[in-house]
Amino acid sequence: MSKKIFAMLFVALFFLTACGQKALEPGQENFDQQVDGSQQTGETLGQALEEDDDALERQAIEDAKLEAEGSNWIAESEVAKHNTVDDCWTIIHDQVFDITPAISNHPGGEAILMGCGINATQLFEERPSNGTPHSDRAHENLDNFYLGDLAR
Repeated sequence: MSKKIFAMLFVALFFLTACGQKALEPGQENFDQQVDGSQQTGETLGQALEEDDDALERQAIEDAKLEAEGSNWIAESEVAKHNTVDDCWTIIHDQVFDITPAISNHPGGEAILMGCGINATQLFEERPSNGTPHSDRAHENLDNFYLGDLAR
């Protein structure tokens, strides 16, 4: 009987060795699968981090270019936040202006408030009261309120 058991163990050991398998402890196979999955996740995460680094580097280059040009780029969504009598920004010809200080002295009264927080190019060029553009003096005065260019 012991020869039969010995023979069976020998055959089993031979079979496992021939197949390249080794005896595993309970749960070890799952651990190996987890390690393999972690390595794949780690590789994917590493690639994502490299891509993020590339994107950050490209953004830094763009920011440096804009700074070198001396321009302050402002998004339309930012202008929209400044839409009150106490904080009034407007867009005219793709330039952003803080016209808050001009509100109290505006010859057209409260009509200036129609342009707060929006692109008011058409309002500036065709006043609602009479359909005429603002004067050359009004165009020149805009320079005093310039904040930056509209970001595209």
